[in-house]
Amino acid sequence: MPRISLSHSGPFVVGFTGHRRVENEEKVAQVLREVIAALHRDLGGDLIGRSSVASGGDTLFAEACLAANFKWMALLPFPEAEFKKDFNDADWKRARALLDRAERIETLSETAERPGGYLHCGLATVDGADLMVALWDGKAPRGLGGTAEIVDHARLVQKPLVLISSNGLEVARERFPLE
Repeated sequence: MPRISLSHSGPFVVGFTGHRRVENEEKVAQVLREVIAALHRDLGGDLIGRSSVASGGDTLFAEACLAANFKWMALLPFPEAEFKKDFNDADWKRARALLDRAERIETLSETAERPGGYLHCGLATVDGADLMVALWDGKAPRGLGGTAEIVDHARLVQKPLVLISSNGLEVARERFPLE
């Protein structure tokens, strides 16, 4: 992969959006670790992950960041007690363990508005990131606040994107200027 150049000082904030339903967690986790390693190599310097901690892709991204010894910032669409209602017990235990390791937890709203809270969380992830990683099936939006809408927003604001096909796990980059 060619080295990319983004005029930047300080750590790169890598945002993430992805589907909750993941076919093969082990393979997706491996691809995420490879993408994070490649970004670290290509960008040089420190990376900080930024995502929510929903089941599926978000959880795998947070785990990959922490496994690579990068800081990770968690965004919650609403207070933790309300957010927890969207998880089964095992998934919440996994998410809670990640939240315990987060560099910072940012709660974006005090009200539990679904699905608007998820949309706001995704948009805030993009807006607070230097570049985005997305685990996406490439399909049109199927509901408010989903991965497709967040990818569309990242494209609209011209964020560099690393797209991981949730079907075949192919990796593609958009808007990565070459040195």
